[in-house]
Amino acid sequence: MIRLILIELKKIFMHKSIYFIYGIIFVFCLFNNIFFSLDYDSDGRYKYEEGIDINNTISDLKKELKKYNVNNKDDLNIYVTTKSKLDMYNDMVKYDKNSWQYIKYNDYMYDVIYNVNYYTYIDKNSDKLREEKDKYNKYVNYFKDNNYKYFIDKEKKDIEDKIKEIENSINDTKDKELINNLNEELTNYKNNLLIINYRINEDINYGNNYLNRALISYGDSINKKYNYDKKKLSYDEKLEYNRIINDIYVNKYIVDNKVNINKENSLYSGLKNISLDYELFIVIIILMISVMMVGDEFNKGTIKLLLVKPYKRNTILVSKIFSGVVVIIMTLLFLIICEFILGGMINSFDSVKMPVVIYDFNIDKLFTYNIYKYIFIKILVRLPMFIFILLFSILLSVINGNNIFSFAVGMIIYSFSSVINNLIIYNNIKILKYVFTLNWDFSNYLFGGISNFKYLSLKSSIFIYVIYVIIILIMMLINFNKKDIKNI
Repeated sequence: MIRLILIELKKIFMHKSIYFIYGIIFVFCLFNNIFFSLDYDSDGRYKYEEGIDINNTISDLKKELKKYNVNNKDDLNIYVTTKSKLDMYNDMVKYDKNSWQYIKYNDYMYDVIYNVNYYTYIDKNSDKLREEKDKYNKYVNYFKDNNYKYFIDKEKKDIEDKIKEIENSINDTKDKELINNLNEELTNYKNNLLIINYRINEDINYGNNYLNRALISYGDSINKKYNYDKKKLSYDEKLEYNRIINDIYVNKYIVDNKVNINKENSLYSGLKNISLDYELFIVIIILMISVMMVGDEFNKGTIKLLLVKPYKRNTILVSKIFSGVVVIIMTLLFLIICEFILGGMINSFDSVKMPVVIYDFNIDKLFTYNIYKYIFIKILVRLPMFIFILLFSILLSVINGNNIFSFAVGMIIYSFSSVINNLIIYNNIKILKYVFTLNWDFSNYLFGGISNFKYLSLKSSIFIYVIYVIIILIMMLINFNKKDIKNI
């Protein structure tokens, strides 16, 4: 058997097309890492995020302001509103778009700027105007001095005052419905206070940095969890709830340990997602070797070179299957090596020291995995899909003999598998749980996860998968043994 496998591998790697695909993989890996390196900054922020083009906004506001006459009472309100926006953006443009000043300027300064303009053009109350100008100058100095802690403390006090106000309202009423509504509002404010205290304790400003993004996501997830905790969950809501729980623990880990595990332009990220990012190339190679090992040999009659030796057809077929699996594993290893070398050279090797952080629902606990152990686990649960495609494409080659047809059918099934799965899940038709594309990827079940389709479980998917594989193998053996061989 081993001798046959080595013979098959030798024949496969004599084909130039294999090296051509490997070359494409190498080039794709190279440019993929280059593009990520260029498109993301050192903090892992995408450089071309859509947002307000502040210079165009300033230009538009200047044009709009010219339409209104400050001496016309009917125009005063809209003039003040427009001018306040223009003044605010003129201040904001002084700061970097990723700074906390740029991000929070609108929250803290617009009302103050509006009040200054209001008391300047409408109310003309000199005392109020002086008060608002003093407030404006004080806030501006805090922004210039990078004193974000003042605003965090102010926000904390505002939330604490609101909590006291709601608690007093609850004590002062006996209306049950109102009490329930107030308790919900109180919980949201307490969650916000938790995040504010977290921000203070971890000294995290409001800038567009990975710690602030993780903290905001952590806070949002806590609020979402509270909303889900109040009711009985449907299956779809349970899926979302699991994602929320994972986000809570992962983002808390990021903040507590100060590690940027969500950074896209890193070797860590490239290795972590390798089996998914390069899946198409793996499938192409599977389809190619399937037609090489079976279709080509029967069509050209070269299979006789094996049959004249003391090997049974069943043994030859099994050796071809094992050879295909070996090529899949070799391809995955090639991908890992390419990503490690190119990703490390372009985006630094340091990130591989970071752990992969996953919440395990089996034991309700956060786990960290070495990146290489995680890659092994992910490949292991996706290998059944690759093996299924291999077996199915070999079966097509045995039955049909037309290499182009076999390759095309395999590619079409793979390409539309996600569309098929989404349609089945969306229409929620129980009988369609037996469709093989729903049962060939076991990654959803990792770490106590559940299927996207409520009628499936890990046990049922394994059972359905095994039945399909047995049927394919039986059909393959029958047809392979009956297959006519052309003369050389």
